[in-house]
Amino acid sequence: MSSVEDEDLLSSITKILQLCNSEQENAQKARAAEAKKRADEEDREKRRKDGFSVAAAANRGAQAYKEGDYARAIDILSDALEFPCADTLKASILSNRAHAHFKLHNPKDRYDDGHLASALSDCDRVAELASTPHYKTILLAGMILVSQADYDAAVSKGKKALACSSGREEEEKAMDFLNSAMAARINSRRSSDGPRRPPEPTPDEARILKMLEEMSLKTPHEVRCRFLVQTTACP
Repeated sequence: MSSVEDEDLLSSITKILQLCNSEQENAQKARAAEAKKRADEEDREKRRKDGFSVAAAANRGAQAYKEGDYARAIDILSDALEFPCADTLKASILSNRAHAHFKLHNPKDRYDDGHLASALSDCDRVAELASTPHYKTILLAGMILVSQADYDAAVSKGKKALACSSGREEEEKAMDFLNSAMAARINSRRSSDGPRRPPEPTPDEARILKMLEEMSLKTPHEVRCRFLVQTTACP
């Protein structure tokens, strides 16, 4: 057998061995994943029999969030969501998890690291479950949409947050966010070529910007009441 044939045979044997090793590794990973799944199911069943409390887990997750341990908060809250509970409690858990995901996102990252998408998904689920609009979650969704340059949707969230706000602090935050989202939407329409000339605002934007200017001297309650009356036709 020539040296060339020897090299070809050795190469073929090497490839076969690599393929076998790869298949063995994949099989081991599959077995490990299946074992983990069974262990998780057994653990959940054990805790269910031991009287696992979703509400208690929700409180532990909220406490971890307050302590700044956002990753642990997500783990605890995700675990709590594995068990059935009332929609109001589930909405609260999802809201807290959304905020924890948002905290873990690095704003300096150019691309979404997955936390923003997870947070926005949780916000959407809260909107589906909550019996009444959830102010903090709506505002959080708006902030995420601004970071994703989806300004139309962000403005819509700002309007909803203002509509369901209660108390001076919430109203002021909603107004500040709506103002910022409106400005970001207008600035996003500036042309990147030639002189940077601000585009003409849409009639809806012009009306709201004028209202914001007029309302700067009014109380938050007056602002909210007038805004809601004059924007009933807005989406």
